Amino acid sequence: MSCARYVVDLMTPNPVVIGAAQSAWAAECLAEERDVHHLIVMDHYDLVGEVCRCDLRAARAGEPVTRCMHSPPVTVEDQQTAEDALGIMAERHVGCLPVVDWMGALHGIVTLRDLRRAGIVSQELAHACAACGATHDLVPVREDEQVMFCRHCVEQCRTPVGATSDVYYYVDGGGD
Repeated sequence: MSCARYVVDLMTPNPVVIGAAQSAWAAECLAEERDVHHLIVMDHYDLVGEVCRCDLRAARAGEPVTRCMHSPPVTVEDQQTAEDALGIMAERHVGCLPVVDWMGALHGIVTLRDLRRAGIVSQELAHACAACGATHDLVPVREDEQVMFCRHCVEQCRTPVGATSDVYYYVDGGGD
């Protein structure tokens, strides 16, 4: 019996989507409201791209989301294995994959964070925010340490799980 784990079992169904004509500002607001890092960009019923909050922060507020999205989107079929998805992510340097069926219809999204939670990516290989587990927009606490935080948690001054007040004080801008 195979112990392969399939994308369909790990994906987040019903990903947050935004229309291709929407502005980067509207996309950022939607991502913030839904507390997601990745948005799927659709033009009517066609999957045309993917955008993450890092891309949106770098974009001008009024420009269309199509100017900062990754297109064409790198996808994975729902019946591929999690290891296949990890290989695609590594090869294409992306942090998420829209999950499609054999006809190309969108069914979900799988992220590097999903794969890490499922044990597909070892903790040593996956850099993640010590406070929330995000895998994007990471900033190291100090150059000589492996502890990292995402910019969102730094901006929100979130304390890492199990951290001492010294670490929190350092991240929040205190120290010598």
